[in-house]
Amino acid sequence: MRAILFIILFFTNFCSGADFKPFFNHVVKVEGSAFTVTRFDRGGATKFGVTFQTFNRFCDLEKFVIECDKDNDKKVTPKDLARLALNDVKPIYKTYYWNVVKGDKIHNQAIAEFLTDFVVNSGASKNKVLQLQKAMGIKQDGIFGTQTIKAINKQNPKVLFKKLYSFRVNFYKKICANDRTQLKFFKGWINRISLLEQIYYHEKFI
Repeated sequence: MRAILFIILFFTNFCSGADFKPFFNHVVKVEGSAFTVTRFDRGGATKFGVTFQTFNRFCDLEKFVIECDKDNDKKVTPKDLARLALNDVKPIYKTYYWNVVKGDKIHNQAIAEFLTDFVVNSGASKNKVLQLQKAMGIKQDGIFGTQTIKAINKQNPKVLFKKLYSFRVNFYKKICANDRTQLKFFKGWINRISLLEQIYYHEKFI
């Protein structure tokens, strides 16, 4: 009986997906809490790493999840973004980033987080997902579908993480090569993924 219980617990743990909570804590750490409007930053006004465009879209579609009109002027503006609290952005990260890569279905925490962080930092257009799939050495269809998740879970997490890390370094290099106004962000991008790598190894996610 004990042996059967052990097997059930083992496979339940093995097959369980990654957890959103550590990801949220980590991504907020690398993003910071300041409200910023930085010249040449394609994201524009940002708070806790959430751009005004993303915030405004979330407010249009999920207006009953959080209070968006913080200053009660009956419209959503960057001033409302500046007043966001940490708990306000949690459902935004869950809906628009974590769920996009199906983080709950990816077995390894570090892989789920690193993929989601890429979406946070760079978006999830079909072309970018195709690039990610190519870097991971899996079938390219441009979506985080069932087959992609299965292919991710079959790979050695440490080997896969190295592939994704190299991909992100080269991805940022290409951005800067194509648009020199983005060079000012390169060091920050590299620091971002380096800090995440340190966190993952420290917390034994990889």
